[in-house]
Amino acid sequence: MVLAIFGASGQGKEVREIADYQNAITKRWDKTIFIDDNKPEIEYMGLEMCRLEKALEKYKEIEFVIAVGEPKTKRRIYTRLLALNCKIGSVISPDSQVSPYCKLGQGLVIKRGAIISADAEIGDDTTIQSYACIGHDAIIGKHCQISTHVDIGGQTVLGECVFVGLNAPVRELLRIGDNTIISAGAVVLKDVDANVTVMGNPARVISRNGENGQVFH
Repeated sequence: MVLAIFGASGQGKEVREIADYQNAITKRWDKTIFIDDNKPEIEYMGLEMCRLEKALEKYKEIEFVIAVGEPKTKRRIYTRLLALNCKIGSVISPDSQVSPYCKLGQGLVIKRGAIISADAEIGDDTTIQSYACIGHDAIIGKHCQISTHVDIGGQTVLGECVFVGLNAPVRELLRIGDNTIISAGAVVLKDVDANVTVMGNPARVISRNGENGQVFH
């Protein structure tokens, strides 16, 4: 089995490192490669890098994990992979603490020191960065990006394509709408509508994003 990390970038570097660590224990993958349709087909971090179509032609047994920080881009790539009937894998650090009673989707990236509590649910193609904590019974939607040192309180529900920035606590029992951006350091104490960016302590809406709102410009 080949692991294909989709995205040759800073996120890809971190995912490769965790995949190496995971694979040293599980022995799941015989080879790791990078996929990036926007870069020359040269080595990246000492590994083969190629475009998606070439990888599908070359390897019979291959599974993909998406190493991209922008939620909308994650969703677009994920949809493309599913349309091609690609197998989706997950990269989960052995140094994370994942409750046996939580529910995990496919295509996840869970990094070092992350905590997923009992009866939490993590949607497909979501990344939980290092030292983030997902409380009990919390629900994280598909294609989300939960940054380092984020705390999501128990029973809080995040929609799809939500980005939570560095060091942003989100109180328990809240509802966060789809396509929402929570800026670094924001303190979220009440529900947040879909398609907005919030900032500050307490967090307040500073702009409306629309369906195509991007985190990184």
